[in-house]
Amino acid sequence: MVKSVLRDGERVALSKQEIHEIGQGLVRFEVTGGDHVCTWHEFIKKSGIDADLVRHLEVSGRERGADPAEWYTALRSIPSAEWIDLALWDADLNEWQSVELG
Repeated sequence: MVKSVLRDGERVALSKQEIHEIGQGLVRFEVTGGDHVCTWHEFIKKSGIDADLVRHLEVSGRERGADPAEWYTALRSIPSAEWIDLALWDADLNEWQSVELG
């Protein structure tokens, strides 16, 4: 996960703790697989996304330390019935904590 902000005109990468504080929490979802969940490269082929946008996103991601080979996306919204796990970041314990889905 690589997120950044502009501070005094300069882009600064944020730590997980800073993202947690600015966003008032972090949430991670695990979902069931299927043909709607795909790698970034599969998404490019299936979605018809503009090649210039692909290049921009990949260059921007790499500049911030991300690897597009590790990116996943979905071709549709994923309803909560398809969630396997939901976890919240616990900044005090410095770890993800699963939330009971019910």
